Amino acid sequence: MNLRMMDLFTPAELVSKIKWCEERKDLDCMNNLCICGPEYDALGAEGRDYDIYDDEPETETVPEIHINIFLKHISTLPALREVEFIPGYYSEDDGMLESSRVCWLLSKGSKIETLTIGALMVDNQSDVEKLAEAFSVCASIKALYIQPMLIGYRDVKTVAPLMKALAAMPNLKKVHICFDAFGAKKATQRYLKESAPILQAATNLQGVEVLERSHGSQYYPEVSNGRSF
Repeated sequence: MNLRMMDLFTPAELVSKIKWCEERKDLDCMNNLCICGPEYDALGAEGRDYDIYDDEPETETVPEIHINIFLKHISTLPALREVEFIPGYYSEDDGMLESSRVCWLLSKGSKIETLTIGALMVDNQSDVEKLAEAFSVCASIKALYIQPMLIGYRDVKTVAPLMKALAAMPNLKKVHICFDAFGAKKATQRYLKESAPILQAATNLQGVEVLERSHGSQYYPEVSNGRSF
C-alpha cells in the first residue's frame, strides 16, 4: 500500500486515511506501507489550484498533529510488517524525514519487522536520545535500513546512545546505515568510528562491515550486514 504524506493536509483527509487503514485492518491485508513525499507542498501541486503566473507559489505544510495521530494509529495495525519512508517526491530528491516521525511510529505494540527510512534527520542530541528510547521499546524490528542518516554535527556530540539501543534490540538481524554529517567528512568519520564497533559487537548482528559506496558524486561511509542501496 502507498500513502502520500500530502494526503494528510486537512482533518477530512486525515479521517479518510485512518478509515482507509481500518478497512484494511479488518481485511487483514495491510502488511506493508510506503509513506512517500514531503510534508509540504506548493499550492497547486498534486491538483491544488494556484495562479500559474505566480513566480513562487505559496507552500502548504501538513499539520504536525495530523502526522502524529496517523503514525500512532498505524503503528499497531496487527498485520503491518513492513514500513518504508521516502520523504522526497522521488528517491533522488533531497527531502528529509524528521526523527520525531520515526518515534511516533514505534511502540511496544508494534509488529513492524522491516523499517526503511530515506534521509533521516538527526538534528541534535535530543533527537539521538529520543530515537534511542523509541527503538528500545520496539522489539519487533528484524531489519533496519537508513539511507542516509543526516546528522547535525554542530549539535550532535555522539550517536552512541542510539547505536547501543539498536545493538540491544533482541530481534534485529539486518542493519544498513549510511552516515552523512552534511558533507563534513571529519564529523562523518567520527560518527562512523563510534558506531561501527557497537554494532559489530552485538551478538544478534552478524557480519557487520564498514563500507564506502558511491551516491551520485559523493562517497559516504556505511555500516551494513544488510542490503546495498
